[in-house]
Amino acid sequence: MMVLSYFILVLILAGFLLFNKRKVVQGILVSSFVVLQLALTIYAYLHRGATDSLYFSFDGAALLFLGVLALVGMPAFYHSYLYLLRKKAEIKRQGKYYAALELLMAAITGSYLTNHLALLWACIEITTFATAFLIDFNRNKPGLEAAWKYLFIASIGITLTFMGILFFSAIASNNHLDTLFFSGLTAISGNVNPVLAKAVFLLILVGLSIKLNIVPLHAATIDAKTMLPSPANAVVSTALVNVGFIAIYRVFGLLNHSSSADWMMDVMRITGIISIGLAAIQLYRVKRMKRMLAFSSMEHIGIVLIALSCGKPGYYAAILHIILHAFIKGGLFFQAGQAFYIYGSVWFKDSGNMIRIYPWGALVMLFGVFSVLAIPPSGMFVSELLTFFALVEKGYYVTLFFLIFFLIVIIYLISRYTFGMIFGDTPEGFELPGKLPVAESLPPLVLFVLASYLGFVQPPIFREMIQSAIQFLS
Repeated sequence: MMVLSYFILVLILAGFLLFNKRKVVQGILVSSFVVLQLALTIYAYLHRGATDSLYFSFDGAALLFLGVLALVGMPAFYHSYLYLLRKKAEIKRQGKYYAALELLMAAITGSYLTNHLALLWACIEITTFATAFLIDFNRNKPGLEAAWKYLFIASIGITLTFMGILFFSAIASNNHLDTLFFSGLTAISGNVNPVLAKAVFLLILVGLSIKLNIVPLHAATIDAKTMLPSPANAVVSTALVNVGFIAIYRVFGLLNHSSSADWMMDVMRITGIISIGLAAIQLYRVKRMKRMLAFSSMEHIGIVLIALSCGKPGYYAAILHIILHAFIKGGLFFQAGQAFYIYGSVWFKDSGNMIRIYPWGALVMLFGVFSVLAIPPSGMFVSELLTFFALVEKGYYVTLFFLIFFLIVIIYLISRYTFGMIFGDTPEGFELPGKLPVAESLPPLVLFVLASYLGFVQPPIFREMIQSAIQFLS
């Protein structure tokens, strides 16, 4: 009953945050949620492999992503505090922000832990509304437009996903099964009508592309990440992206023993390389850091899909890559928020010479950029190398060629933008807005170091959980 108790307590905390008018009480409520989230994560780890409240279970994949959510989500509250302080937001608006962020993280948690296909869909739907509110938090015209665009296109995506679930229900019915639990659906995975299997996978992949930040519904996500507050962006660009992945991972795991498995892998590989190519093209036109990081996410999820499409040789690389991406991208969004505060602008043209203005933050940012570009000592260097090996083992040389070509273009473009901000000329009329706490750059630095460590060292328990997650696909 731990998971149900968690959801009930989250609703109570969010409700109090909406109506609270005292700063001290708000701090207690937010701190209580942080403790609650950590408590659930620890409880899940101690009970790994167990089922909780019938509809939730603590399998390898759930534990991995729940741990990522804790490590990225907890610093998000500290950076949110700094963000709201600098925005001088009144207590009521702060309460709405924290309540939306908590509900978003709770829905993400439910998506990871649920072992029922319909409940997974419901949790993903809740993330849409919480994200839309956070997009429009600053109450300006671009934010409002991005929020409505995200809400509208995400609703289309959710509808397509629901249609895929209906087809899955038809598959279960054809096999005399009246359940949508993953454990029950696994039993019929080898006896699936190929046409229905293709329809299910295609509908769910297209529908969840807005969460994964890949083609074809990526445009609304890119605009949303351009407008989201940086601390919330760190959660949306990592933990919420992982929600899209875990849904695809579970559906693919249920269908990859059918006769349509090779077709599904081809679709993922094509989708992945198109997403990476489009990201490389769009980066030529980028003028804001958040938008650059959003297209970087599009690139890395494309790599994850390509690794997944390689079958057994690429499964480990796919899961490792998306975990490391979450740590690095979360840290970069935290650093991006600091950069926006320093320069008072989101545009690259208004930034420069960060290495002299704030050397500590600039060095951490530089470490993050090397990490996201998979340049050693980045842990993603290892996961990308494993993906290359998987492509060679499967004989996908054309995909490998285009992947390397697009990655070279992306490395050049992201380096050019960020090096300009760090080493370029100081903006005309620049004045430092105030003292910057050194502690602000510590969470990103820890995340970057952790990503490097897990990429090259991979402790036994970490490797064991990845292998456990892979078993669902085998």
